[in-house]
Amino acid sequence: MLELADALELTPAQREATTALRARMQQQAIALGTDLVAAEEKLEMMFRYGHVDAATLKAQLDRIAALEASLRHAHLAAHIEQRDLLTSEQNARYPQLRGYPPGKSHQGHHGH
Repeated sequence: MLELADALELTPAQREATTALRARMQQQAIALGTDLVAAEEKLEMMFRYGHVDAATLKAQLDRIAALEASLRHAHLAAHIEQRDLLTSEQNARYPQLRGYPPGKSHQGHHGH
């Protein structure tokens, strides 16, 4: 978003709020990503050393799925929070500046 700050004519308050939002989201994403990598490594080790059965496999996969969901939530929730920081005019211009096809909203875009 900050790379489009000039094109969107963000106010100083919007820039400050966007910077804080981005920092918060990155902090969450880094922590969750670190936990996710550790959980994936644990799963690999469970198989490597034969310390896995159906119950421990299910529990570890559930842990991994929860971390993936939390990571995705942190990212997409930041998009919602960012949208709420913009005016309706800025929100209307944003998809065009991002290069989305006319008439398509970025709100449901699965590439995020």
